[in-house]
Amino acid sequence: MLACASGGVHAQDDGIVNFGKIVGGNAENGKACGASQAQIDGYKAKQKQLMQGMYAQVKNFGSDFDNGYKQGQQTMQKAHAAGTYKPDAAICKQLLSDMR
Repeated sequence: MLACASGGVHAQDDGIVNFGKIVGGNAENGKACGASQAQIDGYKAKQKQLMQGMYAQVKNFGSDFDNGYKQGQQTMQKAHAAGTYKPDAAICKQLLSDMR
């Protein structure tokens, strides 16, 4: 997979993109569970920092993570809008706990 970033082309790191997708999906589910924007922003920052520690050598970590995050958000937004998925009480409890 190739992506444009900073005017150049680079190969995305699929592991980072996929992790970003998970975090983005969780953020949208957290929003559906009643998390505040501040909680969601804090969760994203915490998860990004955690993953960056493992991928410190990857030059385009930030843009790859952010690309995945946006993709995960969009996927969950579509699922919520279509009514095909809604987080249940157990998932909401876990997400809201993780976002504190």
